[in-house]
Amino acid sequence: MGIQYSYDALGNRTQETKTSTLSVEDFENTKSFTLFPNPFQEELQIASKEQSITQVQLYDLTGKLIQDEKVNNQNSFTLKTKGLPSGTYLITIFTDKGKESYKVVKK
Repeated sequence: MGIQYSYDALGNRTQETKTSTLSVEDFENTKSFTLFPNPFQEELQIASKEQSITQVQLYDLTGKLIQDEKVNNQNSFTLKTKGLPSGTYLITIFTDKGKESYKVVKK
């Protein structure tokens, strides 16, 4: 932030201007996975053409871990959720390149 002052002929400060610069990094919002159907009933399909899945975690909206599945570097995976109550959940998909999270709804 910078402050600039203006002065009159006698040297008195007459105006104050505050300036600031806002910078935002470029954010690429590309998702690597397709989740379907969403909303789902008992099975949720997870697929990617580019990345191999190593782990899938399902959380409720309070952050409680509901399900944790180890996956053997597959490009697709079926998450079975029989007995899981209807509601909104967060799913985190882990790969060797990182992780991505999605919101999913169970009917």
